[in-house]
Amino acid sequence: MLGIVFFSDDLRAQGRDVNFERILPMVVNNYLPIGLKGVMIAALLASFMSTFVSTVNSGAAYVVNDIYKRYINPHSPPARDVALGWITSSVVILLGIAFGFLTKNVHAVTGWIVSALIPAFVAPNLIKWHWWRFNGYGFFAGMVAGTLGAVLKFFVAVDPVVSFLLILAISFAASMVTCVLTKPESDAVLKRFYLDVRPWGFWGPILEKCQQDDPTIQKNSDFRRDMFNVGVGLIWQTVLVTVPIYLVIQHWRQMWISTALFVVTSVILKFSWYDRLGPGQMYMTKDGQIAGNR
Repeated sequence: MLGIVFFSDDLRAQGRDVNFERILPMVVNNYLPIGLKGVMIAALLASFMSTFVSTVNSGAAYVVNDIYKRYINPHSPPARDVALGWITSSVVILLGIAFGFLTKNVHAVTGWIVSALIPAFVAPNLIKWHWWRFNGYGFFAGMVAGTLGAVLKFFVAVDPVVSFLLILAISFAASMVTCVLTKPESDAVLKRFYLDVRPWGFWGPILEKCQQDDPTIQKNSDFRRDMFNVGVGLIWQTVLVTVPIYLVIQHWRQMWISTALFVVTSVILKFSWYDRLGPGQMYMTKDGQIAGNR
């Protein structure tokens, strides 16, 4: 925001040749006092390190706990687990360095994320809410297939829109086929999820099993209201971002419009969403079966 306020003339002077990756360093160097300049650099380094550390640690945890100990060697000694964690962390770091050499600039990375990486994750994360047959194997297969497609995007020149749709289709197909070829989750897990979330979509068999335990359980009939709340919620989240931006760049009219939209959407969500959430507490029958909400 400081760059927009104080750096606008320099940006206009650069025309179409503006280098977006130089904006932040130039603003920090030219428009921040010495003390704040050091704080800003330290904050940027801390932000980088927090992301870097979490990525390395989570990568090691996924490989050791979720793959090796679950499917390969459940009784491996702690020393071996630690050694495998070191190896995995080193591989993740090397892959990150290789990724850095493959990318030309931040814009190229952002374009790849939007056109290739995001569609790799959309299908499995969407299907899991709307289809009772979805399971962990389907989620894993969709993520792997989509990620491999996203990696291939580096080496094959494809229109961004085409690559988005193609990778989305590959991830979707891998998830669906894998789910059909593997066993579904247990009835207890599915019924607990259905009673807690009350999802839309293809949950007929699970609804019937829940109704066998408690005939008073009804299908979620609030689709239209939920979609209305989603639309209002998108506006609400957007103005949460625009209000401080307009405040800093001193666009007062836009700031007050955004503030008014925030107030209006907050009131709407209070009555159409928050007040209708309900207690969400599940209870069980005497034989231990999940019955419904109190």
